[in-house]
Amino acid sequence: MKSGRIPKKSDFLKVIDFVSGYRSIGLKPIIVCLCTHKFLYSGTKGKSMNMKLILLSTIIYVITIFPITAIWHVGFFQELYLEFGYFNQEETFLAGVAGLINIFVQGFILAILYSKTQFIGSHIVRGLKFSGLIFVFYFTIQVVNFVVRKEINDILFFTLMEIIYMLIQFGVYGILMGILYGKTKENSKK
Repeated sequence: MKSGRIPKKSDFLKVIDFVSGYRSIGLKPIIVCLCTHKFLYSGTKGKSMNMKLILLSTIIYVITIFPITAIWHVGFFQELYLEFGYFNQEETFLAGVAGLINIFVQGFILAILYSKTQFIGSHIVRGLKFSGLIFVFYFTIQVVNFVVRKEINDILFFTLMEIIYMLIQFGVYGILMGILYGKTKENSKK
């Protein structure tokens, strides 16, 4: 894609096809709608969106969140999460595949949102502020919702486990996003 030209629908379709087989799971129409909406065509100052930066941001989210999630829930603490009823032993592989697909979609949407934010501070501080907001959002969706729906013997312990896990994953994500956007800004000055 040449800089200065408005992305076409076909550009986004190529990206979507490259990232994952969304056609087979019915998410492609949703992603296409997101990608072709006016929201994606302009940055905060009217500049066209840098798709390379969006893709790199998405990749950062995936390579940060998926391994940390897998290692935490299935590697280190699988028995605890089975006891909590977070997943069943039989669901582990399927949950991993579905989780990876969800993480790609989340990463793409968060990459777009990050490109639209203007926090004050250094690049890393901005990344941490953004990831802090995402932490609160995901905590209310995942942890609070899970605790309300399931009977858990030790709600406080489960909640603390999830807080630590989310602080680690979103802390790393925020730092990496700050570094990415910091390097991008440095390179654009040269």
